Amino acid sequence: LNYVIDEKTSLTNLYTLLKYYRFPILDFTKPDMAPIAEKAGFSDLMDVTWFCHNPRMNNTACGMCSPCITAIKQGMGRKVSFSGHLRYQLIVRTGLKKIMTKFAG
Repeated sequence: LNYVIDEKTSLTNLYTLLKYYRFPILDFTKPDMAPIAEKAGFSDLMDVTWFCHNPRMNNTACGMCSPCITAIKQGMGRKVSFSGHLRYQLIVRTGLKKIMTKFAG
């Protein structure tokens, strides 16, 4: 399955720039990619990808941003530190994040 920019629904400049490109992995999740990478011999690259939008000062994943939550829910939580998992359990899973977001903005 490839994602193709459609000439009719896209902005002219965007279509002109991307019309020859195909995006075959757009619909894959990291768990979908893991066995493919393992079989092809580049699974080590999966361990050096980054996803966190709000990394901590020690360069660890926060456990609370959308990409961290997605990684944990999709079974890629090994990439989130213990403290990130703790924040996820205490702030995200309890609903405290929604309350904090509501009052912050």
